[in-house]
Amino acid sequence: MATYILTVDGFTRHAGGVRIRPGVPASAFEERPALDQLIQGAVLELRRPDGWRRRTRLLTYGIEAWRGSGDQVYIDGPPTLQPIVLTLPSEVEDSDLAVGTQVWYVEELAQQLRDKDGAVEQ
Repeated sequence: MATYILTVDGFTRHAGGVRIRPGVPASAFEERPALDQLIQGAVLELRRPDGWRRRTRLLTYGIEAWRGSGDQVYIDGPPTLQPIVLTLPSEVEDSDLAVGTQVWYVEELAQQLRDKDGAVEQ
């Protein structure tokens, strides 16, 4: 089974991978409980508008924050309303992330990859 996560409207490359936009809104986790299972290494499927598909893995995720004066960390609004930003491996091509590409979490593959300790094989 696969669960829809988001539709890409842009991305930014950086040294650690490719951050896709928009972030996943907090409400998505309530609407789609399977998203609570997203962990680093989770299997994702990119589905472009032209029907092309590619599997990849979730490299990392988190909220956007920045450091201000005095090394204080700032976010834009209440923590519970912050969208979760997903980062994919740098091997993902620009053409894989065309505007309109859907990102899906492939749950059955994640379950198959779990070893007896509950870890996900990389």
